[in-house]
Amino acid sequence: MVHPGQSSMFYGTPITTGGGFDYDCSGAEEREFPAVNCSNILPLCGAASNVFQADVPCGSRTSFGSCTTTCQFIVLYPDYVRKCH
Repeated sequence: MVHPGQSSMFYGTPITTGGGFDYDCSGAEEREFPAVNCSNILPLCGAASNVFQADVPCGSRTSFGSCTTTCQFIVLYPDYVRKCH
């Protein structure tokens, strides 16, 4: 599972106890989807799809959805797990 070039995303088990999710050996955790504050998308309120409402660590849960052009967050999944590699 842990090897250079690993493209799968993981959320349940860090590589080591208390360790991270750098399953692709890049030196950093790459997150599957970004976190966005809908009211801070430039230039005013731009639309954004497939985003987390809060910037939570890998393996943690938060709301997942999209931002509208009226600065509103539309929840698609209220308890979505952030996957990383």
